[in-house]
Amino acid sequence: MHLPEDIGRDILSRLPVKSLIRFRCVQRSWVSLFQNPNFINQHIDRSISSNTTTFIFNRGCKGLSVSAISNYKLSVTSFNVQHPFLTCANIMGSSNGLVCVFLYSSRYLYLLNPATREYIDTACPFPDDNSSGVVGFSLFGFSFIEELNDYVIVASFFRSNDKFIVYKRNSNSWVTKKTSKLQYDGIDIASDTVVKGSFNWIASKKDIGKVILSYNVGNEDFEEIEFPDSLWQIMHITKLKDSLAIVSAYRWNNVHYDYEIWVMNEYGVKESWTKKFIIDGIFGYKPVLTCQENIEGEITLLTQRHNLPEFVKYIPKKQEVITLSGAPNYIWRADVYVESLVPVRIS
Repeated sequence: MHLPEDIGRDILSRLPVKSLIRFRCVQRSWVSLFQNPNFINQHIDRSISSNTTTFIFNRGCKGLSVSAISNYKLSVTSFNVQHPFLTCANIMGSSNGLVCVFLYSSRYLYLLNPATREYIDTACPFPDDNSSGVVGFSLFGFSFIEELNDYVIVASFFRSNDKFIVYKRNSNSWVTKKTSKLQYDGIDIASDTVVKGSFNWIASKKDIGKVILSYNVGNEDFEEIEFPDSLWQIMHITKLKDSLAIVSAYRWNNVHYDYEIWVMNEYGVKESWTKKFIIDGIFGYKPVLTCQENIEGEITLLTQRHNLPEFVKYIPKKQEVITLSGAPNYIWRADVYVESLVPVRIS
């Protein structure tokens, strides 16, 4: 039986990457199909709209792990990412199946696709004046930028806050840029979130407290965005739908907390912040490592306290809170992950 091409393509777009890699030897035309940007994007869309919510973790010298939550069964499946250089790799960001990892010991910054096992050394221009060999990023962001149709890294090093560097995958090149707008006491690089072509981080200054530092890739400039007033504890920034969002904590007493989720309806406008959800009844203070919203509008927070991670799933339609265990212990950094065929380099 011969299937029409569009039906066959639709079926293939629903399969895991591991199966598609095996199928490359079945039919020669499939090799080209799996490299086609339109099919790659179709496969990503299918993965995002699937019944799983997936995170990738950095566990120090224990390597990288992935946890997938079944939205129907409410069960967690975890596995380790197998790759020779990942023993002591640190996740710096994840976007559309590409993961940016940094090896402190050898000073390599890689783009990795864990599903296809492809990787590339970005040849990051680390500073030469660091005699100890230890490099620290004071600013770091990695994401697909839809407006450029490209994967972009924005970074700066400690003691170099008068300049920053930008990497673009399509050209596989770095550019150094000058700035006077990185004078902060601290920038939470794990808070990296991209909304409307702009990277966003939680930054702090002694005189003004916490703000959102924004970098627009198009006009190549940094700006500040104010948080809403009267937040008790800012924990994380993320993206819900296409809007910038905040996860904050509110303490009722020494035991019980609420998570509040605020959404910025008009990007960059402080007055447009709106409190959208309250996730109540959280037992104990648990920092939020990352957050993801699925296609049904259900929100999953990854929290961790005393090195014990826990998923907190909030279902707005039912105003129901479900906690799930199953993630590996001792998570250093976590990010949203989706399996894909996205190449690490453009041929």
